[in-house]
Amino acid sequence: MHIPTDIGRSRTVHCLTACLISCCAIRCGAGDGHTLDERGRPFERPFVEGLGSRYGSAALEPNYESIALSFLEPLCADCHGGGAPSAGLDLTFARAFQEMVGVPSLQRPDLALVEPSAPDDSYLIIKLEGGDDMVGRRMPRGRPARTPDEIDVVRVWIADGARRN
Repeated sequence: MHIPTDIGRSRTVHCLTACLISCCAIRCGAGDGHTLDERGRPFERPFVEGLGSRYGSAALEPNYESIALSFLEPLCADCHGGGAPSAGLDLTFARAFQEMVGVPSLQRPDLALVEPSAPDDSYLIIKLEGGDDMVGRRMPRGRPARTPDEIDVVRVWIADGARRN
């Protein structure tokens, strides 16, 4: 079947327009909120070892061991760990407690990363929630934002005194 040239061009233009609109919607952050970062790009490191899926939640208890092993190590230590941790902050199980609890943040020296008994004054919570008082980007960078339930477990641990238990 022969399609006249002007109708063929019209269909081509229509298809190209539809593709362009779809691409723009994706780049502008449209989607389910789990596959794109705040700039509308796919997450750099969406898979988190040990969480059961790309966007699964950690099974956490409000104590240091659970939070460090099931939350900080798998989500944070690939950037904040090793020989040259980002911002000089080592969030591996062995170091996270002494690096966070009662230690001023480099970005907000007026706030401790973890202020025992005061989750609202803990910069870790601000960085996880993406609060207005945050400097830089929400954490974990390059990964989906953590669930409110996960952040609440960290809040409870801090509210209970942020003990090394």
